[in-house]
Amino acid sequence: MAVPADPTTLERRMLVAENLRTARRRRLLTQAELAGRSGVDRKTVSRIENGVHAVTIDHLFALAEALDVPAASLVHDYANAGRR
Repeated sequence: MAVPADPTTLERRMLVAENLRTARRRRLLTQAELAGRSGVDRKTVSRIENGVHAVTIDHLFALAEALDVPAASLVHDYANAGRR
């Protein structure tokens, strides 16, 4: 049985989820198209975008490359960038 993620982990997953979804939509790609370009299974892309699945470092870089964005942009907290 999986251990529930703590709130900080969930917040980080949702941050990556939102950044990934935004980057994909800006490029007018479906999840299936992103999966094909990145080599990451479509179900995994969906789970990452929904915050259900934590992104691995390998998937993070594959997705970023497929979207032609820096990997850091997928984990950056844009909403709170100026508050630190």
